[in-house]
Amino acid sequence: MIGEIRDSVSMQLALDAALSGQLVLTTIHAGNTFEVIPRIKELGGSTSHIASSLIGVVAQRLVRRLCSCKESRAIQSWELNLFKAIESPEPLTHIMDAVGCTKCNYTGFSGQIPVFEFWEKTIDGLRLKNGRAGFDNCQRGERSSVWYHRPYGILGKEHAMAGTIILLEDAEINRKIVSKFLQNLGFQVLEGANGEDGFELLEQCEADGIQVVAIVSDMLMPLVDGPTFVRDLRENVKYESLPIIFMTTATDKSFLLQAKNLKAGYILKPVDGSQLETQLRALTK
Repeated sequence: MIGEIRDSVSMQLALDAALSGQLVLTTIHAGNTFEVIPRIKELGGSTSHIASSLIGVVAQRLVRRLCSCKESRAIQSWELNLFKAIESPEPLTHIMDAVGCTKCNYTGFSGQIPVFEFWEKTIDGLRLKNGRAGFDNCQRGERSSVWYHRPYGILGKEHAMAGTIILLEDAEINRKIVSKFLQNLGFQVLEGANGEDGFELLEQCEADGIQVVAIVSDMLMPLVDGPTFVRDLRENVKYESLPIIFMTTATDKSFLLQAKNLKAGYILKPVDGSQLETQLRALTK
C-alpha cells in the first residue's frame, strides 16, 4: 500500500510493484476517474505500463446526509427520470425531503455519506495488443469490453442537454476526456486541435445546416490560439453571442481578463465535469 502518489519516484515505485504481480493500493489527486490517466502520464507513467498495471480507479465524493427529521413525499415524474438507471427491486414512489430541527440546527442535514465513481478493466482487457488498445479506449472513456465506467449519476432524457458543440484542444488525451464529458451531457461533439480547425468546423456546420450551440476551447494552442480564434469569431455578427468557454492551466489574471473581454466563460484544467456542466447550462439556457 502506498499512501499517496505525488511525484515521479512514488509513481515508478507503484508501477514497478504492480508489474511484478503485486496488488498495489494507492491514492492520487485527480478530479475524477477519467483524469487519473493524464495525471499518471504527467508523473512519468508510460502508456504500456498503465495499460498493463492499472486494473481500476475509484473516485469519491461526500454528500450531506438527511437528518432523522426528514419527511417523505411522492416522487415527481422529472425526479423519477433521474433514477431510471438505478436498478431497484421495488418501484420508486417516494423520496425524502430535508426539514430541519434542533438536532441538525435547522439545516435538515446531519453528517455525510460517500458516493463513488468506479472505473474497472474487465478480463478482456488482458488481451491488449502491446498494451495500447485498452489505453486508447480508456482515453476515449468508452464503454467497451476493455474498460467499463460507472459515473456518479446519469441524467434522464428530459434533463439531458442537446445540440452540437465544437471542442478545440491540442492535447489529444485532454480533448478525448472533455469530449466524453460533453457527450454524457447529450451533446454531439466536433473536435479540433486549434483555431484553424475551429473555423473549418464552423464552415462545415454551416454548409450542413448544423447549429452550433457552444464552443469549448483551450486558450494556448499552436497555429491559432483560443483568444485569437474567438476574437476573429466575434467580428462575425452570427457569432457575437455564441456561448464560448475557455479551458487553461494558467491562473494568471490576464487570462481571466481576456476571457471576460471576449464574452467567454473560463474553467481551469484539469476540467471538472460538474463545473463544465454548470457553465454550459448557464450560457446555453
